[in-house]
Amino acid sequence: MSKILKATIVLITPEVAKELLKGNCENRKLNEKTIAQYADDMRRGRWGGHGQGITTGMNGLLVDGQHRLMAIVRTGLAQTMVVTETDSAGVRMSRVDENLTRSHAFLLGKNARRLAIARTIASLGTGMSALSVDSTGDWYECFEDFIDDLFSPKGSNSRCLGLSTAGTQAGFVIAMAAGQPVDEVCAQYRALITRDFEKMLPVTASLYGRLMNDLRKSGQRLQLAGAFWAMTHMSSVRICLLDGGKRSLHAAKDAARNEFNSFMARQP
Repeated sequence: MSKILKATIVLITPEVAKELLKGNCENRKLNEKTIAQYADDMRRGRWGGHGQGITTGMNGLLVDGQHRLMAIVRTGLAQTMVVTETDSAGVRMSRVDENLTRSHAFLLGKNARRLAIARTIASLGTGMSALSVDSTGDWYECFEDFIDDLFSPKGSNSRCLGLSTAGTQAGFVIAMAAGQPVDEVCAQYRALITRDFEKMLPVTASLYGRLMNDLRKSGQRLQLAGAFWAMTHMSSVRICLLDGGKRSLHAAKDAARNEFNSFMARQP
């Protein structure tokens, strides 16, 4: 087990980070998703509460912190961190970077299904498929009221294979955020999940057919696009999107992203 020789609080500039990274010769390959996640937190000014630092060995080898250092280089933003020197000759310590045993839901104390909706929405808007715990919490808070509505008695908290996916649920949530009547959107989601065909509008029935035909084939973003488009065209008798090819779905995804951006711009 490595022994800590010295721990110092240091302002790590991009230049210092580059020097420290030169000692990364025996460390693991960089994970771009992790770097992007850390960089996003740094740009948003959230890094101070992470309590994550840098660890080096006596020989100058970087033991822990390569992703944090690379995020500093990428953002150009200096960060204050604890730099710990150990008597390690290169044996890597267990890293916070690799703490995969705790899910976002566990760390945030939230329902995993609800957080999955927030992550799907954030992925559509930001293009980032991996988010830090702090970022996930922020996205969840933005859409929390609409997610609560969706899972309330006027919507449905039930699970249904192929229908109650995070992508489909995110489409309904964005439609509400875009100004569609909450009660009507929730009622259609409930009809979809419970397979209540008598209460389904034509577009919801078309959405149901597409989701069942594409069971587990289409990605979350395209499921989001289909659900969003259906709920913003509830007065339509039939729309080609729910019968046709991916070109229409990609157009719907662009429309959903635009509504997402519009909603976020209105947030204080």
